[in-house]
Amino acid sequence: MNKFFTLCIGLFAFVFLTNFVDEKGAIKERLEISFDKHTSFAELVRIKEQCEKLGIILSFKNIEYNSHGELSVLSFTADCQDGFSGSATSDDIIHINQKFGFFRDYRKDAIIPFATGYFQ
Repeated sequence: MNKFFTLCIGLFAFVFLTNFVDEKGAIKERLEISFDKHTSFAELVRIKEQCEKLGIILSFKNIEYNSHGELSVLSFTADCQDGFSGSATSDDIIHINQKFGFFRDYRKDAIIPFATGYFQ
């Protein structure tokens, strides 16, 4: 199962980069990163690396897992380096039913271009 999971993450990273980046390397759509109780530490590292490739600085301030290996607390800062940045903290990731993370909408007609925390 771990090999399958790693393959999925690798495919996600590839699709992520090809679908959201134009020929000049600029993001052309809405980028959404969300975390849940199943997000492993290795995934956090991969997400951070992928964000860096896109020019987004993602920093984790507090990461805690419970005794079952579930992500329970997460605090992060996202800086898109284009005037949009923010941070969020959740101390109850296990019980939330919403997305927790951040998004940056690069489309010109975006109503909300950036948000951190809980969103739909």
